[in-house]
Amino acid sequence: MKTKRTMKTLSILFLCTQIFLCACGVQKAQKVTASDIPAENKLSADAEYVTYQYEDLKEAAVTIVKAEVLDELTLENSLSEYDEDYGMVVRFCAVRSLRALEVYKGDLSAGDEFQVQECCAIYEVDGEYYQDTLDDTPPLKQGGTYLLFLNGGDTMSGKPGIIGCENGVVDLEQPETTDKFFDVTVKSIVEYESDLPQEDKNMILQSEEVYQIESLEAEEQSEIAVDTGKGETVVSLGVKEEGDGKMGVSLKTQ
Repeated sequence: MKTKRTMKTLSILFLCTQIFLCACGVQKAQKVTASDIPAENKLSADAEYVTYQYEDLKEAAVTIVKAEVLDELTLENSLSEYDEDYGMVVRFCAVRSLRALEVYKGDLSAGDEFQVQECCAIYEVDGEYYQDTLDDTPPLKQGGTYLLFLNGGDTMSGKPGIIGCENGVVDLEQPETTDKFFDVTVKSIVEYESDLPQEDKNMILQSEEVYQIESLEAEEQSEIAVDTGKGETVVSLGVKEEGDGKMGVSLKTQ
């Protein structure tokens, strides 16, 4: 009887150990997202990369696609490279999943699910989690709809990357928030999303410089209904034509 009690005790201990290990495994597998990162651990690195004006961006892009983002930025879909000599992460990116809504250039078809590399990531160093990006470029929002200009995949992850970090991305749900590459935002929406008369399109697309103005400064106003795949975003576009190939434009989401 003593042997049987000992074996029974060992069995219970073994079972408890397995439960403990499984519980630890579940905890370790928990998804780490931006909401888990404290503000002081949200970083932005300075970067130098090639950027383009609109026509050159279209030419450089292997793929131009309107797409919905299917996932969120997590530790699991992020990649990073830690350099022991420098004692820091020296390269990072994330691989995000999307669904094509419209394809304007490239081999994708509407409805295809695909992956792209973005210049944001979540990584762990010395037991702490960090979110890092280049030049304060925000990660793609889960459920958001974007117009993307992608390269051919000569990237850290091997997936097509967004050209020039934020140079090749237009947020179609909140386009007025994009001011660093305002000309790309305006011309993309006018060319791919608007039903403006071709003469009006050409006036904007052929402008050498598109700069941002307030709505009250515009001489003409038009409304553009942008199909996001979940509904429409109505964008008010105002223009003020200048000489020397310049065009003042206002964008406001209604």
